[in-house]
Amino acid sequence: MIKSKVFVTNETPIYGFQGSSYSNALTNKFILFISGVTTTAEDNYLKWADRIESFNKYGLPIYENGPNSKAIHLAHRVLNELRIKRIEPTQINPTPDESIVFEFLINNSYRLIEVFNDGDMVFLKRDLKGNREAFDISFEDFKDKLGYYLNG
Repeated sequence: MIKSKVFVTNETPIYGFQGSSYSNALTNKFILFISGVTTTAEDNYLKWADRIESFNKYGLPIYENGPNSKAIHLAHRVLNELRIKRIEPTQINPTPDESIVFEFLINNSYRLIEVFNDGDMVFLKRDLKGNREAFDISFEDFKDKLGYYLNG
């Protein structure tokens, strides 16, 4: 079943947001309407978005050197791109190394996207034989080559 859902955030809707939004001047919140996504996929997206937001609850990092607001904002952008492409991570976790990690198990291989407090991103791919490939990526490159990174 296709439904629309309301999502409230403090941040301006990010570039490429697939839906509609408006700002509530009284609460300084943005109301986002996400439509055209199946209820299950949409609920999972909202669950992951809430999880990312919890990594810096009340403005305090979950770890002493945990993810800051810049990493959390970038993680939301990554999550939005995954939602658009209908790719769901296996896990999203904060690290004590000033980053947030998106993990995927795809075609018997492990994929990882890590976003850091300074805005850097890293991609890692490891297969069952232990072969590894890791490199820095920009958000724009990630958007353009998302399918290749996760499925290639």
